[in-house]
Amino acid sequence: MSVENNSYINEYLSQVCSHVKYKEAHKEIGLELTSHIYDVADEYIEDGLSEEEAFKHAINRMGEPMLVGKELNVAHKGTPDWITLILTLTFVNLGIFIMYLLKSYNGYEWAFYNSIRYGLAGTFCIVLLYYFDYRKLKRYSYHLFAGTLLICLITIFNGEYVLGRPMLRILGNTINFIGISPFLFVIALAGIFSQRNWNEDNDDFISVTFKSKVTFKLSNSLLKFFLLMIIPSFIMFIFPSTACLILYYVGFMIMAVLSGMKKKYTVLPIVVSILGCLHLIIAYPYRMVRLFSYINYYKDPQGAGYTNMQIHNIIQSAKLFGQGFIFPKQTLPLVHTEFLLNYILYAFGWTGVIILIGAVGIYLSRMIYITSKINDLYGQLLMGGLLSMIFIEFAFNILMNLNCMPLIGMSLPFMSYGGMLSIIHAISIGIILSVYRRRSLSCCRYN
Repeated sequence: MSVENNSYINEYLSQVCSHVKYKEAHKEIGLELTSHIYDVADEYIEDGLSEEEAFKHAINRMGEPMLVGKELNVAHKGTPDWITLILTLTFVNLGIFIMYLLKSYNGYEWAFYNSIRYGLAGTFCIVLLYYFDYRKLKRYSYHLFAGTLLICLITIFNGEYVLGRPMLRILGNTINFIGISPFLFVIALAGIFSQRNWNEDNDDFISVTFKSKVTFKLSNSLLKFFLLMIIPSFIMFIFPSTACLILYYVGFMIMAVLSGMKKKYTVLPIVVSILGCLHLIIAYPYRMVRLFSYINYYKDPQGAGYTNMQIHNIIQSAKLFGQGFIFPKQTLPLVHTEFLLNYILYAFGWTGVIILIGAVGIYLSRMIYITSKINDLYGQLLMGGLLSMIFIEFAFNILMNLNCMPLIGMSLPFMSYGGMLSIIHAISIGIILSVYRRRSLSCCRYN
């Protein structure tokens, strides 16, 4: 193409993009329009026009640059999903309000002031990451995975033990880094999986012979897949944390399927995850007791079934509009974290719980909907992985607080007192909103 034709195209693109306020979309708009101009110009050249005339006609055929620019400006608005943002901030502020009630009537002063601090920090993270181009993270996916793995190992072998679990001490504060690691691993895996090709026909194979008789063939992609699954899982076995293991496997498998993995390959990871959870239950007797106490908590109401029995009593005595804000002392442990929903049930009654569950349903449904609007595979994997873990946390915590499943260490996202986990939840929502803001972009500049 001649220099003159280049100048025609560049001038047209410049005029179009001058009407598109979202500057991050300019490059993609340029690529898309240039491709269309070339296709149309080729048709004119085949009809016998000169190259210069063909490009002039092709550019004219695109339409007036002002009209095209205004149409593209609407298509590339780059606005946030206000429903997700407003509901997230509502949940955060609701959590702070409940901590205030716990402070005022039940002595949880430290939880209230820390919740304000983490709430403000989380809101800042959401705003910051909304404007941050999430695609820049993709090139650092392996670095993030390796770094998270390394810090987990440092925490286990050189951490400070609190209540029998290793914690990482930073600036005088202890952080349950392994507890937040599933979210970091999933963010890293989104970039790794977006570059994977699960098609065996285009992959190299590794042959393993067992006892000189049986030979197994495993593709490089699947071998890396299993290593990425097993290595973090081993860390969570050592910790140990059934909740972390469940979150990681759910996020991992959702992204594997979204990235195009054949369903037959998901059987082994599912079996491994089930066996892993069974191991954590059987290997640690208190988990076996907790499981059976959930099934028969009424047989030992003062022992292993005490917590479940207290939940049962709260549910049975709950009223339509609550019983006040002073929670009976020593009724439930961890009322500010895992059992916050039971306090809401006690203080606000079934009306409060039903409204909250309805809001959570709208919240999760909305995020599932906006995930379907994303063009970029990397963005889809990020949203799918993070959303699946938030969904599991909400579902497990609500069911656990209603005595519908065994007790497990999962808090109510955004509302329970979570420390660093609250920041990770905010970072997850910030990334989700960043992806949605760039939903119309399909080309990834940061490979």
